[in-house]
Amino acid sequence: MEWEVRELLMSHTASEVREVNSPTLAIWGARDRHVDAEQELSAFIDSKHTHHRGMIIPGLNHLFQRSKLGRIEDYPSDGPTMQDPAIELITDWILNDTDLLDLETYG
Repeated sequence: MEWEVRELLMSHTASEVREVNSPTLAIWGARDRHVDAEQELSAFIDSKHTHHRGMIIPGLNHLFQRSKLGRIEDYPSDGPTMQDPAIELITDWILNDTDLLDLETYG
């Protein structure tokens, strides 16, 4: 398990996202301390895929909880995970962006 975590932390979204051809939604909390949201979003935008959508949500941490500092030790007191607007964004993407695609193209 330790090598998997290390590998995950060493991954490079920029090179990996260019390989993805299927519709993809990527969201980050602005107070996420696990990843550099700005860097990840930049790599996502640079991929130039028309069916990729990404955004950073202000005030949310890695678990999409409303958070003042985004620290891991605050997770238990930051409240429920997956708060709006993350839920709203995901729902909107599923309902509006994915149903218009020709799924055979993305197989």
